Amino acid sequence: AAPLCAVVLLGWGILNFVCAANLGSPGQPYAWFGEDHLSSRARAFNMNQYAANVSLSYNLLTITFGVEGIDRERAPGVDPWKPHEWYGVPVYDPAFNLSTPAAQEFLREFCRALRKEPCAAEGCQPRGMLIKPGPESVSCVIEEVDAWNWGRRYEGEAFLERLREIRRTRKPHSDVEREDWS
Repeated sequence: AAPLCAVVLLGWGILNFVCAANLGSPGQPYAWFGEDHLSSRARAFNMNQYAANVSLSYNLLTITFGVEGIDRERAPGVDPWKPHEWYGVPVYDPAFNLSTPAAQEFLREFCRALRKEPCAAEGCQPRGMLIKPGPESVSCVIEEVDAWNWGRRYEGEAFLERLREIRRTRKPHSDVEREDWS
């Protein structure tokens, strides 16, 4: 009986070793509840649909870097009576390269400064800040990449490959309910 027990335990140990060797790092941070859990749905409802939600009174602003201009001459052209239906085609700046350390650090500093930007306008009161309070008010792609890489910095082709991977495997993390990075 002892040799049989030893063989069974050895087999069990080998199976555990093979399973442990196939483990990988998670694609997303750990979440206590999935998106379909009641708590997650209640949070989303309170953030986006409940009548007392003041966060809906903030305008959504998307800032894009690396665009040189907009080509509005391409077909179908901008209709002066319905300009909201077609804005044009973006013309990207060939000199813009987010894979350089200088460009990445500029973007990190831009996001930090945006969160602290004061605003004296009446609509910014009583807090006097341009951005609504809260850690998820600004969705910054470089911060998402940094968090996904556990703070490790990449540059060049290695950075671009990591960026492609995060865009394939994660949704943006912010108050703004978005399904993709576009």
